[in-house]
Amino acid sequence: MDKKYYPKVSIITPVKNSENILKKTILSILDQTYPNIEYILVHGKSQDNTSQVIKEFESKKIIVIEEEDNSIADAMNKGIKKCNGDLVVILNAGDIYIPNAVEVMVNYYKNNPNSILHADLNIFSKDYSYYCYGKEKPDFAKGMEINHITMFVPIKYFELFGYYDDSFIVCGDLDFCARMQKKGVDFLRVNKIIGEYEIGGISTTKPKIVINERHRIRKRYKLYKFIDLKYFKDLLLYLFFGNNLVKISHFRRYITYKIERVFK
Repeated sequence: MDKKYYPKVSIITPVKNSENILKKTILSILDQTYPNIEYILVHGKSQDNTSQVIKEFESKKIIVIEEEDNSIADAMNKGIKKCNGDLVVILNAGDIYIPNAVEVMVNYYKNNPNSILHADLNIFSKDYSYYCYGKEKPDFAKGMEINHITMFVPIKYFELFGYYDDSFIVCGDLDFCARMQKKGVDFLRVNKIIGEYEIGGISTTKPKIVINERHRIRKRYKLYKFIDLKYFKDLLLYLFFGNNLVKISHFRRYITYKIERVFK
């Protein structure tokens, strides 16, 4: 790495009621090999012992914003508006980066300062795990085809084109990506696994919200010609599988991944 140039990376973790999973996320940031990181915890006033977990790290120069928020997107925006980094990253509570993740991504950023960088993840549950590869040319009409927690976004794009839309309960990341793509921003995949994501959260347990918000995004950015056929397809799948829809989708990806590994 060029010792003369260390762009600052602002990593933001929105957190609420996450006492059992937050510590590993914080430790994964403190263990990074990259020297110029600003870490911001946006804590939405938990009812569990999350505050006590945060207090364990008071001496680690972590910036803590502690106030009620309206949504995950609202919490992310608070962190972004507070940060001083050249690059902005969102890492959710419970998810982790491998020790050289930030260093790897910054090295690509130096040669691609106008791109939104994204990379690959190991996705896991208590029963199985698989590698999730971001698409080289994501089609956001189909959904979030890149891994949000691997996105390294130049701060200028928030300043030029706006922050996350906090009216979305789940799909604020998809809305942001679709907006950036409409504005002509390039998405560049880094072909490396830089972290781990645990299946769970509202996107897994509330698929009907996800379906409706994706439809709203496709409509907002005119991502279909006449009829949003993807919306009706998703509704049909939801009719059959209900709240298990996202879990089944993850399992399907796992099976696909295992089959691909056999033939490689």
